[in-house]
Amino acid sequence: MIRIIPIFFLFLFFSCTTAKIKRLPAPDNLISEKKLVSILKDMTVMECYVLQKMPSLEQNHKVMSETGLAILAKHQIDSEVLDQVNLYLAKEQAGR
Repeated sequence: MIRIIPIFFLFLFFSCTTAKIKRLPAPDNLISEKKLVSILKDMTVMECYVLQKMPSLEQNHKVMSETGLAILAKHQIDSEVLDQVNLYLAKEQAGR
């Protein structure tokens, strides 16, 4: 039993060493953190407002889609760019 304890700690030590994590290449059109926070804040405020005024999904779906596109236009961002950035950030977060 006494011999097993040092072997256990040896395995524990080597299992906790950090390996080099390969980072994904950032997309060319990566949005700055400040701009992304501003976009997400505007979308969250819009979503809360619409959900309070129109609790039914049938009512608020069209309004949310149109307003979301207006918010992206305000920030001069295409919905595809936002999707790419979200996918990149999700993969980066999952890799940690």
